[in-house]
Amino acid sequence: MVADTLKVITEHYEEAFLENLWHNRYLVFIIPLTGLTTIHLLRRFLFGGKANKGIKEVLDTINKNAHTLFGVPDQMRTVFQEVLRLAAK
Repeated sequence: MVADTLKVITEHYEEAFLENLWHNRYLVFIIPLTGLTTIHLLRRFLFGGKANKGIKEVLDTINKNAHTLFGVPDQMRTVFQEVLRLAAK
């Protein structure tokens, strides 16, 4: 029941977000930039520089320290497996 409620709430906010995005195209650039900046600042100041696997890969890509062809597909596969695992519950 909680999962269904969260699903409905998520769908509601997703629709509202996409509708707002349709009218304000500049948000396509501002929202990801805000998210990545928040991740960077949280990692640097709040978590003392400890690298989380997902955050580290994003920051390495931004810093151009690690470009691997298998990194993105591997991450996509991992996320897909996690979604399937959670959906099976």
